[in-house]
Amino acid sequence: MKTRAAAPMGASAEPASVPVRARGRRLAPAGPPRTPLSRLRGAAGAVPRPWDGPLHVADAGTIIGREAELARLLDLWRTHADTRQVRAVLIAGEPGAGKTRLAAELAGVVDAAGGRVLVGRCRPDTPSPYEPFIEALTPALAECSPAWLDDHVARHSAGLARLFPGLESRLGHAPRDLDVKPRPRLLVGLAAAVTELGPERVLLVLEDLHWATPTTVLALDHLLRRSASASGLLVVGTYRDAAVHAGHALAPFLGDVSAPAPERLVLGNLSAHAVAALLVDRAAVAGAPAAALARSLWTATEGNPLVVTEAVRDLIVGGALAGGSIKAKTVESVRIARNVAGVVSHRLRRVPAAVRAALEAAAVIGAAFDVADVALLCDEREDETRDLLRTAVGVAVIVPVDGRPDRYAFLHDAARDAILDGVSPNRLVRLHHMRAEGLERPERRPTASPAVLVHHCAAAAPVGRSPEAMRHARRAGEEALGMLAYEEAAGYFGQALAFVGLSGDSANRVDLLTLLGDAYQRAGEASRARHSYLQAAAGSHVAGDGARMGRAVLGLGDVMGVWGDDRLLIGLLEQALELTGDDPSLRAKLLARLTQARAGSFDTDERKAQSDEAWELAWDSRDADTMGAVLRARHESLSAPDDLEDRVEMDGELFAMANNAQDTEVLLLAHGWRFVDILEQGHAVDADRDRKLHAALAKKSGDARHKRDAELWAAAWALLEGRSRRAGPHIDKALALGQRVRSADASSYYWLQQFAVLDDWGTLADLDELIDVWHDLIRTHDRGPLWWSSLALLYLRAGRRDDAAVALDDLLHDGCADIPLDRDWLPTVAAIVEVAAALQDERAPAAGRLLSTYTRRLVVVGPGLACRGSVARVTGMAAAAGGNWPTAERHFQAALAAHERIGAAPLVARTRSDFGRALARKRGGALHTGRVEQMLAEAVEEAERLGMNRLAADTQSATPATSRCPSPRSPTSWPR
Repeated sequence: MKTRAAAPMGASAEPASVPVRARGRRLAPAGPPRTPLSRLRGAAGAVPRPWDGPLHVADAGTIIGREAELARLLDLWRTHADTRQVRAVLIAGEPGAGKTRLAAELAGVVDAAGGRVLVGRCRPDTPSPYEPFIEALTPALAECSPAWLDDHVARHSAGLARLFPGLESRLGHAPRDLDVKPRPRLLVGLAAAVTELGPERVLLVLEDLHWATPTTVLALDHLLRRSASASGLLVVGTYRDAAVHAGHALAPFLGDVSAPAPERLVLGNLSAHAVAALLVDRAAVAGAPAAALARSLWTATEGNPLVVTEAVRDLIVGGALAGGSIKAKTVESVRIARNVAGVVSHRLRRVPAAVRAALEAAAVIGAAFDVADVALLCDEREDETRDLLRTAVGVAVIVPVDGRPDRYAFLHDAARDAILDGVSPNRLVRLHHMRAEGLERPERRPTASPAVLVHHCAAAAPVGRSPEAMRHARRAGEEALGMLAYEEAAGYFGQALAFVGLSGDSANRVDLLTLLGDAYQRAGEASRARHSYLQAAAGSHVAGDGARMGRAVLGLGDVMGVWGDDRLLIGLLEQALELTGDDPSLRAKLLARLTQARAGSFDTDERKAQSDEAWELAWDSRDADTMGAVLRARHESLSAPDDLEDRVEMDGELFAMANNAQDTEVLLLAHGWRFVDILEQGHAVDADRDRKLHAALAKKSGDARHKRDAELWAAAWALLEGRSRRAGPHIDKALALGQRVRSADASSYYWLQQFAVLDDWGTLADLDELIDVWHDLIRTHDRGPLWWSSLALLYLRAGRRDDAAVALDDLLHDGCADIPLDRDWLPTVAAIVEVAAALQDERAPAAGRLLSTYTRRLVVVGPGLACRGSVARVTGMAAAAGGNWPTAERHFQAALAAHERIGAAPLVARTRSDFGRALARKRGGALHTGRVEQMLAEAVEEAERLGMNRLAADTQSATPATSRCPSPRSPTSWPR
């Protein structure tokens, strides 16, 4: 695709403008010259050029007053040629500052030099998701080959088919989008389409970003900061800086300091010298009168390029400037408009009232419009309307669209805005009402988009268009959801709710609240989603509508983020089940969610019975979506230590479902579940294979959630193998990815993994610092027993035995009876037992017996964040604390064998240290003493090799004085 650009390089009175042509020649490739973009110029600067696309500028004369900015853009294009990076420049300024003019000049040079120019624009009245990207790529995709499309879909899934429905018919196969949350893949595919559609280097121009929707900004952010390298892609965006406030969609992008910011060119008003040069170039006048007129122009317009240009055009059309001279009696007698509204008002005084009425109707329709649509609003014949619009062309308010008979466009947005500002409120409502009626006519094919319809119906709400506005807004929201534009969908559903409130339709209100919750949930706005779902649940409960209440409560369960005894969620689920009829799919999902909400309950038999009932209902429904949802909930709810075998069995069922459905998302979930579950079983080789397969799929999917999990597990595995320095970058990446997807657990996972690092590799100062962090985390958040037991373990490692004893008393006051039977139970109790045994607390043996049935397990923290080793290690410590030496030795030997089998060198060193220190407390003969010395010496040697200096020092201090090991190396700080 080659997009038209404006601004020919004509003769200029200013020497600074001349070298631009030379730059274009230097950029041009060898061989026959390409045909440049069309460059039209009105006769004597009076007649505007026809409208020819997003980069349309009414005045195509020599660019004046922007030579430095143009030189910078050309330099960026030239020096960026050999890079494989994406570079961005944002051109900011007030309306009429010349942003589009500057971008058009660059586009003309790039096109002449053999580059590919893609242009898209954001629109104010009916913004749509990814709008400028869709506009820029549509012509290029229409020309691409089916082979390119097939290859793109194979690499990036079917995301583009969501944005360009016509592509599906050109593919060699039906596109499938297998991801449950495929927006990351869509963004990757969109960025790839921008950079891969042709062999040429690419200039992408995005106009009017101050009207960009959130998903447009998201796509731009991904293209610039997260996409793969591109062959010197240069992105130029324009926006009105005064329109971008703190709550604007573009504001976070402009203020993001986490990545290199785009370069900005801020265009101010023209200088007095530039205004004089422009007058010379456009009107060919010179001398003292011209200088005086230029001063008057600069003073009246404040140097706004658009107003200056249009004021000069007015003077030419009005006869004040002609033949290279000023025809007015005096310069002071020349009337100069001070703004665009003044220019438009002055021109409309020359036309009949019927022309003004036609322009008002055209302004309601949009920036571009057809004669037939204006005739319909004006209740005139098309031939009469055509004559009226031709008159408007004569006074330079509108221009014909190049190559489109009977289609016109406003000279610029400011002209249209000025006309709309002059329409009375009542007439404006009537015009929008008539436009909506015309668009809703059944004979109209194709029908208007929902976004256009909701724009006109909303404006016509005072005359009874509220029901239609609600219907169109809902359809626009559902269409936006289909395009994965969750933020825009939420906006449309919010609009629909405002209109449904007037009609009092409770069922529609509940549906819209649930849809609004869905949109917020997918956009990561958990708090807003929760509020919407709660309102929907309350409204459907009052109406006795079980199906609607069930759907709202299921959505609520997805965003509550609290697995445990959540009374609010449990109560709503029970109410929904009471109202729900015989729908097996809905009942199965509600029962499964109820089991999850009761995950912290001690009545495990009741939870299992509910989970079994949910699975039977799901199986009877034969619905894959229901079965998958129930299986996920079942896995979450059966999280007690005794449920491990059931979870592993469910992992296999999930794999079977994923393979049957060819569902990448479910396959990622299955690999993740099985990694954690079989690692706890001690099958490290198989667990590592699942971890690697998950990481490969996560990278291919582009989904930040799965990539976050892959980084978490890469860090855990590096720590397990003793590579602490490799773990640090993975931990940091996981935190960044978690924050990007707004995960509520991002911070918790980060600190639990930092604990795992510093537990083995931190200095005493590091541990004291981490203890302070732990205090803050526990004080400011409702942390569970895992955090309190970890704090006790931190006290122990830091040598603060009195603090550890106080923490232990709090944890053991009821013999661990209050610790929920969930996934955190095993690491929590294991930490308690280790602290009790190390302190020689008399309660250690009893606490250790709680773990007696799990000695073949590994202690896995959270969803695979870290592995603290075999349960047998801490049960051995507990048995030794109680003087049960045969049991202690058996457990220590089992732990050593398990750690050596999985290749966990740090755990081998710690187990030998714990075993040797336990043996040192046992009285024995010379043979026993030699065994102690050997065990401790091996522990010190292994700890020193791994850089576990604190463990080496602690172990050496327990070595008999007759056989001290060499002093350990000086401790290092946090191993990051």
